[in-house]
Amino acid sequence: MRAVLFGLLLIGCTPSPERVCGWRMRLSEERFGKSDPVTRKRGVEHCLELARKERRENPARYKCRSACALDSRHLDQVFECEKSC
Repeated sequence: MRAVLFGLLLIGCTPSPERVCGWRMRLSEERFGKSDPVTRKRGVEHCLELARKERRENPARYKCRSACALDSRHLDQVFECEKSC
């Protein structure tokens, strides 16, 4: 029971996948320019799928990577988050 409560608390304190993926897309568009709506939608959906999976399977890693990504100001920094967490 304690493990379940701890897991819920850990997940509850993390940024949402929607927020993280939105920020990543914004940084990507700043670097590469705006993409067409279909490509952007597919990119966001793929990002959300991966983020939600990681959030379920490895909450501690998701928390580290999502916080780091939201602190990033350039796309290269986001990729460094993936290595450091």
